Amino acid sequence: MEGSDDMQRLSLSRDSSNARDTIVFIVTVRVFEKNELPGILRIERESFDRDAWPRDTFLEYAAAVPDLFLVARVAGRIAGYSIAYPGRHGAEIASLGVRPVYRRSGVATALLRATLRKLRRSGAKAVWLMVRRQNEEAIRLYRKLGFVRTGTVPDYYGDHSSGWRMRMDLSKGLRSGPARPSQRPETPRSIVRASSSEEASLRPWDEGLPRVERRGGRS
Repeated sequence: MEGSDDMQRLSLSRDSSNARDTIVFIVTVRVFEKNELPGILRIERESFDRDAWPRDTFLEYAAAVPDLFLVARVAGRIAGYSIAYPGRHGAEIASLGVRPVYRRSGVATALLRATLRKLRRSGAKAVWLMVRRQNEEAIRLYRKLGFVRTGTVPDYYGDHSSGWRMRMDLSKGLRSGPARPSQRPETPRSIVRASSSEEASLRPWDEGLPRVERRGGRS
């Protein structure tokens, strides 16, 4: 585990009949521990249903990339997880899932930012992901962080929808606005999932990492 936990303060606002209330809470991001697996499997079922990964796949990732399997907690409760892995053409976001109650509250952003910092410190030059073309909220999030679209893959998902391949240059800092497009290098084809409008995730297809049969993605 690297140093102390990565902690961020998030604010949620809600309207009431008399005033607008603001709820402030802390999200803590740290590396996965085995005793958290039941909570991760619950998120997996809630997020991906029939496409949920089995227990052994998570254990294989925990062994293969322990520093890149991250878990987010809010008030001590598991709120989400993310997995990334290094590849020949740059790092890849392998999977990202957030409990429904915490979606659109910044948990996915906290996980992605923590992942990007770790990848940058590891020396990775770029990170890739795939997102459904119609997934506008996810695309806005990725662009805000600095991802740019490098190409479109027709008929990528199980329902024949197209996917956008997106890349972030890790030699630059995290951005607060859209980045300029860059040329797309040749990249390995990954297996795609998407659990909500805020999260899109990939299934890996690299040697030495858990291999999962391709199943249709969702948005």
